This record gives sequence, structure tokens and C-alpha cells, in this order.
Amino acid sequence: MATNPNPLAGLPDFLRPANAQTKVVSAPPMQVGAGNVTADVDSTNPTQIEVRNPAAFTPAVATHEADHVFQLSRNPGVTQNPGAQKLAMSAAGTPAMYDYGGPDGLIAARAAGKTIADFTPEQQATMASDFQLHTNDAIKRGDRVGLAKVTAAYEPFIGQQARLPGKSESMTTMTPQNLSPLAPSVPPVTVAGMPMQGSKLIGDQAQQQYVNTMQKHFQPAAAPKPATGLPLLATTR
Repeated sequence: MATNPNPLAGLPDFLRPANAQTKVVSAPPMQVGAGNVTADVDSTNPTQIEVRNPAAFTPAVATHEADHVFQLSRNPGVTQNPGAQKLAMSAAGTPAMYDYGGPDGLIAARAAGKTIADFTPEQQATMASDFQLHTNDAIKRGDRVGLAKVTAAYEPFIGQQARLPGKSESMTTMTPQNLSPLAPSVPPVTVAGMPMQGSKLIGDQAQQQYVNTMQKHFQPAAAPKPATGLPLLATTR
């Protein structure tokens, strides 16, 4: 089976700058609760994705973990609000830590005036990977109505995340526009035979067909961590 020599080759465009120096390395297996960790990003080494189960490290997981790298490059005061922080702590190690409600949940959240900061880091990262996955799936199936719904649901929140100030930027650079919904995108072409395009936040390269498994392309981890404790940001699905 063909493999992709660059596990991050299919990242959405908005994640690429923050992950330009990110390394993907192999690491020892780790179990958290009843689940096995696929990959994780530790806040003490925020530009390294440690892969603990290569067979399960799909492009969706790569995007999820790359979103954690992005989060750690942002000013920590704006990545989540107190409510999201409380949920992250109470739901740690459970499916609720990742569940944001899907496209319908995001449409309802926007109608309720919520922003990206109302979601936990794991929900945000799952949102980014699902946005890419659902966009690619709709384009592959030629589902123009589905693509329009995916774009309408995800783009406002992912757009907010993409505009959050960097870690070294002063909080004073945060403006109301950073957490304001994006203006509606140009809707997907509805005329039969015309090309379908997803959000510019994902980009053309990440919308191409890409390999669904990535194995044996990881550098050895420089200093493996003990297989105990819960990493700050971990993928356990």
C-alpha cells in the first residue's frame, strides 16, 4: 500500500504557517483510561506531534493534532473561555471532550451567539479535522447542497480560530472582529458541471485525494515520555 512520506502534506491552509516547523515522531504506546492514545502534542514541546499508534494515524488525526500545535501558538488568553475550560476539565477522558454537536450543533451554536472560544481545545481540533473531512467527502460525492451546509456550519468558527492573535502578540491586538462571524462565503457553484470548491481556509491542496494511512515515516522521538499521566492535548480515538 502506498504511503505518504509527509504526514502533514494534506493540512488545511490555515494550519500550515503554524506547522511549518512541526515534526512528526514515533513514540511509545500510551493508554489513558480505557482508550489508547493515537497521537498527542505536549505543551512542553509544542511543535512536535508524537505518534503512538501509526496504523491509526490518518489524515484526519494529523489535522486534529496540527490544530493543537496551532492552538499552542496562539495567545492562551483567547483560545477558550472559562466555560470551555470547565468543560475540558469535567469531560477529560470522555467522548464529551471531543463532541461539539457536528454541523447542526455548530449552526445552532452560531445562532446562539457562541464563538470558537466556547469550545474546548479537543472540540476545536475535532472541528477542524471534520471540516476538512466533510468538505472532501461532499466534493467527492458531488453533493453541492451538502457542501454548502458544511461551509456554512464550520467556516465561521474555523475562521474565528484562524484569526486569533499569536502567542507573542499582545492581548490588545484582539479586536471584536477576531471573534465575529465571517461574512458568508461565495456559495458553492450550483450549476451542474461547474467545479465544486470548499472553503479557502482548507485550500485546494488539502481538498485533493490523499492517502488515508501513514506508516513508517516518523522520526524516532528524542526523549520518550513515561506511559503514565494525561498529556495536555491528546487524541484518544
